[in-house]
Amino acid sequence: MPGAPRQRRAATRSADRKPHDVRWAEIVAAATEIFAARGYDATSLQDIADRTGILKGSIYHYIRTKSDLLAHIVRETHEMGLDQVRPIAVGPGSPGAKLEGMIRAHVRFVCENPLRTAVFAHDRKRLDPEQRSAVLGDEHAYRDLFAEVIAAGQAEGTFDPALDVRLSALHLLASMNALHRWWRPGGAISNQAVADHVVATTLFGLSPR
Repeated sequence: MPGAPRQRRAATRSADRKPHDVRWAEIVAAATEIFAARGYDATSLQDIADRTGILKGSIYHYIRTKSDLLAHIVRETHEMGLDQVRPIAVGPGSPGAKLEGMIRAHVRFVCENPLRTAVFAHDRKRLDPEQRSAVLGDEHAYRDLFAEVIAAGQAEGTFDPALDVRLSALHLLASMNALHRWWRPGGAISNQAVADHVVATTLFGLSPR
């Protein structure tokens, strides 16, 4: 039938007509899932289009390159995490209470966003240095929030002043960020139990000898 190809193309275009924000959310979700499963380098825009159910060319209405999509996921994940812990870090309370609250907030964030955490942890370095700087600004802002609270605890005598502040913050974040590798919802260990354990071992480990 002479008109069949044209009709199929029209039907495809019609199927693609979702609100911009809805389609963009689907693209981001698909990219996050595939990046986390395969890695950034092994993922193509065609893979993301197939998962989303759109034509590959439609993705270019939202981004220019695959790295633009990764940059968005990295930036959004970084900002979402900071929004969880920064109010606690700069808010009222003792350093010990702040650190406990920050740990619980971050454990909850990682457990609720394991795919985002995986992409951030493993693929952000796939961005070139200039793009990574534009996306993250001070890439150490997250670590520094924890370091500042630990340093405040050392100053008041709550935490051992002999411990290296930066190393303590890095060790703590590394242990929490690794949750995406093994923790699963509905498993034998709840995220509350994980948070309780990290709080107990961290506060004990930082206590003065």
